[in-house]
Amino acid sequence: VINNNTIDGTGGPGVVVNQQAFAVLTNNTIRNNAKDGVYVGEGSAARIGFNSGFETTASSNMIQLNGGSGIRVGGSSSARVVGNMIHNNDGDGVNVDSASQADIASNAIDGNDGDGVSIGQNSVVILGENSGTSIFDLPNSTGTNNGGFGLACALGGMVGGRRGSLNGVNGTSDIAGDCIDTSIP
Repeated sequence: VINNNTIDGTGGPGVVVNQQAFAVLTNNTIRNNAKDGVYVGEGSAARIGFNSGFETTASSNMIQLNGGSGIRVGGSSSARVVGNMIHNNDGDGVNVDSASQADIASNAIDGNDGDGVSIGQNSVVILGENSGTSIFDLPNSTGTNNGGFGLACALGGMVGGRRGSLNGVNGTSDIAGDCIDTSIP
C-alpha cells in the first residue's frame, strides 16, 4: 500500500509495480517524473485510487506533469483506476497495451499531450459500467482537451463501458478497424 506520499522528480517512472507484484496507490501526488507516473508491468496488478471494492468515495491520486503517460499498464498486467486526477502528462493519460486489461472509471483525464485513454496490442479497457452511479460505474471526464483523441484503440484492442466526456484536440475517439468497440456515450 502506497498512501499519502509525494513522489516527485525521479529519474524514471514515479511508481513501478513489476514482476507479478500487487500494489494499492491512494492519496498520492505523483508528478514531475522523467517517465510514466505509474507503470504496471510484467504480470502485475494495481488498484489506483481506492483500496476496497466496497468504498463509496475515491482516495484520489494526483498524477501530473510526468515525462511519459500518467499511467501505463503493459506486459499482461491489470489495473483498476478509479477517481484520480490525471493531468498534463507528456504521453497519454492512461495507456493500456501488450495483452493487458484495465477498468477505468470516475477519473478526470485532461490536458495530456497524447490521447486521454489509449488501448492497443490485444488489450481490453472497460470505462466504468453501462449504468450505475458508484465510483466504479461512472464514466471518465475531460475538462481541458488531451493532445490526441479522448479515446484511441488500435492493434486488436477492445473497449466497452461509457465514454463520458473524454475528448482531445483531434476528437472524441479514434477506433481502428481491428478494435472491438462496445462503448456507449
